[in-house]
Amino acid sequence: MTRRRALLAGTLAAVLAVAVVLAVVLGGADGDDRPAPGTGPAALAYARAWDATCRALDADARGTTALLRARLGDRDPSASTRRTLTRRVVEPYLGRTGRRLLRLAATAPPPEWRAYHRDAAVSLRRAADRTAVARGRARAGDASGLTAFDAGVATATPAPEALRRRTPACTASSGA
Repeated sequence: MTRRRALLAGTLAAVLAVAVVLAVVLGGADGDDRPAPGTGPAALAYARAWDATCRALDADARGTTALLRARLGDRDPSASTRRTLTRRVVEPYLGRTGRRLLRLAATAPPPEWRAYHRDAAVSLRRAADRTAVARGRARAGDASGLTAFDAGVATATPAPEALRRRTPACTASSGA
């Protein structure tokens, strides 16, 4: 019985060691070396808010992507279809995402995360501006507006995924 327990303990220790190594390697794979949030009450409240935001961002991204795919299908959409989708789907998505991040930043994140949330909100506002400009160009008949529209959608759609990859709290909560 003692030998069996020792074998089980050794196996568990090996599995735990591999899990820790994988977490360190995969967690730092994108070169992001920001410190993780602390463990005090404020940090725990922030982590809960961040977890809820991640779930909302993921669900919204899946819904937005599914809606775009359903509306576009396999066909090449016309300029008016692209303008309509930008106005009705992409721009509201960017707005919701930006508002969620600003609400999260207002929950008093640890100091090392404040700049990150501010930068993320700014980049989302820029993506929203790009899609609005693209819609205006497409409406005016400028073909480059359609390319900019595609760039705006490409910028907007993976935003939650990019946030998850860069954020330890989000990675841990989402099981990624």
